[in-house]
Amino acid sequence: DIGIRATLTTADQARLGAEVLRLGPTLNRAADELLKGVDVLTGAGLPVGVSTGMLAPISRAANAYRADITDLANTSFSMYSNLKVPVEGIDNALAAAAAAGKAGQFELNEMAQYFPSLTASYKALGREGVPAVAELAAALQIVRRGSADGAEAVTNLSNVMQKVNAPATRRKFSAFGVDVEAQMAAAQ
Repeated sequence: DIGIRATLTTADQARLGAEVLRLGPTLNRAADELLKGVDVLTGAGLPVGVSTGMLAPISRAANAYRADITDLANTSFSMYSNLKVPVEGIDNALAAAAAAGKAGQFELNEMAQYFPSLTASYKALGREGVPAVAELAAALQIVRRGSADGAEAVTNLSNVMQKVNAPATRRKFSAFGVDVEAQMAAAQ
């Protein structure tokens, strides 16, 4: 499947297989589990080299926090594509999200489920990189305190992010002499 999706030659597939077999013991993961992560990432459009470059941090986080590799692969892709976290920053981004999860009630496995939808909205606020992941994870902790569960927290945070960027909101603030763009820049 990966070979077809990523248009790999037979030789490329053999190299991918060898790389996954090499990484498996060092990451304490079976080859088929690692390939699930590669499948998610290549299915999202990443080249195989970028996908395999993300395997180590994804696997370490999955091991440490008992999270699913495919969920963390989706999360890592959203961090990479939406928040522009470089491949070499994925480890730090996952660590920041995990630290926020340990400090609050919104855990890494929940973030893995909801980050793909949240990161695009957060990017619209002009935030990028590992700091953006840490901010988003921290915001989820705060919103979670007043929510019944993680899903409600995500809905509430999504609503806030959408409303801040809404033209009607900007017009209303402007009517009171508040430049939302300038205030957002100052807050950043």
